[in-house]
Amino acid sequence: MCFKLSSAQKQTNCNTKTFLIENIPQRLRAEFADKNAILRRAYREIPAFDFYTYLYHGDQAPKVYALDGRTYKTAQPDDLPMIAAFRSDLYIPPCDFFGGVYRQAMLAKIFALVLDIDDMDPDTLGRLLDRINSRELPQPSLIVNSGSGVHLYFAFSAPVDTLKRRLPALRGMLAKLADVFTGYGRMDRHPLTQSFRPVGSQTKLGDVTTGFMTGDRWTVDQLAAICNVDLGGNFGPLDIIKDPPTPKPKKKKAANVLFMPNAKRKFFR
Repeated sequence: MCFKLSSAQKQTNCNTKTFLIENIPQRLRAEFADKNAILRRAYREIPAFDFYTYLYHGDQAPKVYALDGRTYKTAQPDDLPMIAAFRSDLYIPPCDFFGGVYRQAMLAKIFALVLDIDDMDPDTLGRLLDRINSRELPQPSLIVNSGSGVHLYFAFSAPVDTLKRRLPALRGMLAKLADVFTGYGRMDRHPLTQSFRPVGSQTKLGDVTTGFMTGDRWTVDQLAAICNVDLGGNFGPLDIIKDPPTPKPKKKKAANVLFMPNAKRKFFR
């Protein structure tokens, strides 16, 4: 038995692949529009300017954003919607960094924990929202329709200072949330400092990224409780560091005078 394809069969397969590839963008754009329609029926859409104000609690200090995944810059939140409006390669982290330096070691504050779920079609989104609305899954504060997937924002009621002793609990909460939402599309697991496509920027296919207010903000205690993460006292008031005691001034010792037998006495006065 011969398993080789004839020339006609090869051409047919080639035409089929070409048809599928050419129609993938159209299908994804149609699904993107359908997801917007589903979200608009249930939630209030948030404009780009309000998205940054909400995420950063109105803080207008310069924030880090990434271009092409390689270039990192800073800008005030009010300027970011205009910068992002015509770009599909701009991403922002839900964090603040000391000196605007986008590095884990320079992490200063976290404004939200974000889940990145890719390959989210309209039917899967509908099932996900049904489970969220029936309280079977935690209610995100924001849902961003970012293209082929969605981003779920669990925004904190106040920015969380990221002392080193607090990072394990925050990582644990993010991991537990990812576990709970696994099974709806493809869960992409990221670090706390991951950057995401913001509301008002362009998707890869040229659509405008949209965002929707889906729930309230979370306190750290509330999110830790549903994630079953022990905070271990790491999120209470900061330890009070007492000023070190002022050292007592040392008494000056009298200088020793060298004896010069042939010198005159008044020379030492």
